[in-house]
Amino acid sequence: MAQKFEDQSSFQVDVSQLERFHLYNRRGAVTVKATSGQTATLKVTRNLAAQSSSRLEEVKKEVYLDSMRKDGHLVFFIQHPTLKLKFRDDHTAGYESINQNSWDSNNGKNHVKVQFTITLELPAQTDLTVRNHEHPLIIDGMKGDLKAGNHHDGVVVKNPVSYTHLRAHETEAD
Repeated sequence: MAQKFEDQSSFQVDVSQLERFHLYNRRGAVTVKATSGQTATLKVTRNLAAQSSSRLEEVKKEVYLDSMRKDGHLVFFIQHPTLKLKFRDDHTAGYESINQNSWDSNNGKNHVKVQFTITLELPAQTDLTVRNHEHPLIIDGMKGDLKAGNHHDGVVVKNPVSYTHLRAHETEAD
């Protein structure tokens, strides 16, 4: 990759009126830390790489952390031109490819690399759904209902107190 870009951002959100907080990442480590209070803080590092500076400028505009509200739930997810976040009946979601010739693959001049490293500090009692696709997912001290999954890496839950549903690739544990 000839051109690289990194930026950092942070978001604060009042979670006191939410039914559930969701975080969906694609590539990059995710760490969740329980806190007190009623405010969630997301700290995000976005790393992008592309073959040319013009392609990198396009990717900066196309790939970013986005959010939406859905039925009392707050959802943070990676906006990506070849992926769509699709919700299931159980109110969880996953990414589906909307272009089989993804520019995120290892082919041709359009090849790019995208990685988001996210730290989420969240009130411990918050019900949480968090999914990652690659790289570690670490959750510490959450006391609300927890649904966590990671497709190509593990899920580490430290100090769980609540009902926890974990899923890592093809294995499942309750």
